[in-house]
Amino acid sequence: MSNVLCIVPKDNAYLDQYIRTIQNEDNSLILLIEVSIANTLKNKYKNNKTVKTVFTYTSANIYDIEDDNNLSENIKKFKCEKTVIVDKLKNKSLVFMEDIHQQDYAHLYPFVRFSYLIGVKKIYAYNIGSYLDLSIPSILEEYVDIHKGKRAFIVGNGPSLNDIDMSLLKNEITIGSNRVYLGFEKWGFEFNYWTIIDKLQVEEHLEEWNNPNNIGEEVTKFIPFEYKNLMNLKNYCPINFHYAYKNFPKFSLEPTNIYLGNTVVHMSLQIACIMGIKELYLIGVDHNYNLNETMQYKGSQIWTSTTTNKQTHFDSRYNDPKNNRRFITPKPEKAEEAFSHAYKFAKQHNITILNATPGTQLDVIPTVDYESLF
Repeated sequence: MSNVLCIVPKDNAYLDQYIRTIQNEDNSLILLIEVSIANTLKNKYKNNKTVKTVFTYTSANIYDIEDDNNLSENIKKFKCEKTVIVDKLKNKSLVFMEDIHQQDYAHLYPFVRFSYLIGVKKIYAYNIGSYLDLSIPSILEEYVDIHKGKRAFIVGNGPSLNDIDMSLLKNEITIGSNRVYLGFEKWGFEFNYWTIIDKLQVEEHLEEWNNPNNIGEEVTKFIPFEYKNLMNLKNYCPINFHYAYKNFPKFSLEPTNIYLGNTVVHMSLQIACIMGIKELYLIGVDHNYNLNETMQYKGSQIWTSTTTNKQTHFDSRYNDPKNNRRFITPKPEKAEEAFSHAYKFAKQHNITILNATPGTQLDVIPTVDYESLF
């Protein structure tokens, strides 16, 4: 008989249904339930042969659930083969794509993470008789201090990349984003890490991100957890982002708390610091977008190749004029707030952040000559 860890959030409407579906299977349930419904469920299932035992968690501390060593160790003793999270999952429309929906599972990240941390890697959500595969290959905790004490280069996509010798980075730790792979062939190597957070880019260009010819398997990819089931990737790490609307900006060294900062570089900086990097150099962060005008699209301000007559990125293919590729309009003043905060935060933690972008217009981070670094 195999054991299944069954996690039950506050809304347990489908638990009865799930138990009925497995009663004829050779499975026993190890229930992990939110403490506010503990007594009710314990009484309800105390004589149910399918339920072997019941543990409880407190929703207010769900991100720290693995810190309860007794809970973690006690569940580990049952050697569960898989985790099933029983919850109501609603369908949600994609933000920028017409008539495309997926199940909204983003709120289940803490449970997926907990299951992974206790060694149960097969993870599913049960919802109205169906199963959604939420298994993941890695979590950000596995990257803590992986490059402790080393230096890294975080690469933006500005035109200034054409003004420097990128081949010097071949043996450096490199973190790129979005369509940076357009330069891999020219530069002669792939980056170590790749990041994306922009919902418009994720949704409109899934086919491109999923193409292994663009981003090789050896490149570790940090992607939004909420899109993991739409992105057919290998070697990826889903990130649960926090939209720090209050007290903006924020910067974190905690794997569970990655904050958005109006630029994907802000995300990359946090990941690099979590990896233990002590010297961080920005390149391709021109902070000069050369936009003439913007337009409304799906409630957001966007721009396309038709709204600028100057080069905005390092490769002429980046804006994709033929397909009228769309981009969220940057907010330089908000990005500057985030960069300034990141620099001050890093300095307090003895981490160096310098901008090695030639001609950069980002003046809230001190600059350094790129070639002097080699």
